[in-house]
Amino acid sequence: MSPARLHLESRYVDLALKFLIGLDAVLAIIAYALPGVWFWIFHGAPYTDPQGLLQRAAGSFLAFLLIQLAALLLWKKRPEMLAVVAGVRFSDVFTDWSCLVFATDMTGPGKVLFVFAGLANLACGIFFLYAFYSRQSGALKNGDAEG
Repeated sequence: MSPARLHLESRYVDLALKFLIGLDAVLAIIAYALPGVWFWIFHGAPYTDPQGLLQRAAGSFLAFLLIQLAALLLWKKRPEMLAVVAGVRFSDVFTDWSCLVFATDMTGPGKVLFVFAGLANLACGIFFLYAFYSRQSGALKNGDAEG
């Protein structure tokens, strides 16, 4: 594999982490600060959540954000952070699909987004595990290669 290709793959890891940090920031903000908007988008129903389960989910989004931020800053020296991010993304696959199955009300866009979110989390988990093993085997470098 050419050095330029190695550099590009390293950049993909950084790009994916930055995207996920932004996504989880948006999800956390909406779930914490605008729960009515969340319910309107995903459920087409008024906001009723007396147990605060949506804010509980927002706490997970915030944790994901912090873990991915740590990974972005550390993965080139601590590649195991990529495996941690994989675990984080895998942990959300079944929560997305469970909401899809068990929610009383779900909008059409909500159904599409929850199906996609579960699949995207699965794909991200696989991607970050692949990146971790590639880094361990030397196939993915720091991005310092010239080319």
